[in-house]
Amino acid sequence: SPREADYFRVNGEGTRNLLRASREAGIRRFVFVSSRAAHVDGGGYSRSKLEAEECVRDSGLAWSIIRVAEVYGEGFHEGVDRLVRWIRSLPVIPVPGTGEYTLSPVYVDDVIEALVRVAEGAMEKECAVIAGPEEMTFDELLDRLLRYLDRRKPRIHLPLGAVHLLARFSSLLGMNLLVPDQVPRLLCPKSSDISLAKSRIGFNPCRLEQGLNRYLK
Repeated sequence: SPREADYFRVNGEGTRNLLRASREAGIRRFVFVSSRAAHVDGGGYSRSKLEAEECVRDSGLAWSIIRVAEVYGEGFHEGVDRLVRWIRSLPVIPVPGTGEYTLSPVYVDDVIEALVRVAEGAMEKECAVIAGPEEMTFDELLDRLLRYLDRRKPRIHLPLGAVHLLARFSSLLGMNLLVPDQVPRLLCPKSSDISLAKSRIGFNPCRLEQGLNRYLK
């Protein structure tokens, strides 16, 4: 959404409502799906996730939080999957900023498996990162996707000021090619440390190319 208030309404107030309903129903365990981008410098979405996490921690319930990285796979339309579409359809690939910020793409089936194990009680009153096994820059991700798809495409690095303007302009037109809030979310510091998830739930995510093989071939 281009409106910051929507993030706090859904993630903040929505989570408080779910916690209240859970307590009233006698539910004692609550698993919250957060974001690896939950950070004070990550824009409205990221801050709303932090607010929701605090509500969960203070709920009095047995809680678990998973901070999920950039999910890709069948049915997704952002991140890796958006880049795949761009590589297949655009003559030039736009890269926001320097392309040196990092991502840790995680395949959707690995996220689902992790969520099930956490819900079964394998982790309590802890917050674990659910990310892919590899951290890479945006440019490195683009290189690997180009090799995987056997394409050669030039790229153009867009100054962040231009990216902000493009995001705002597309939002005003109702196109939402890029929501302004996605820019700080992309650039903010993020953890890719999945050691807690490995030790608590046996998390063993697949590499990028293995995930791509599962739904692109």
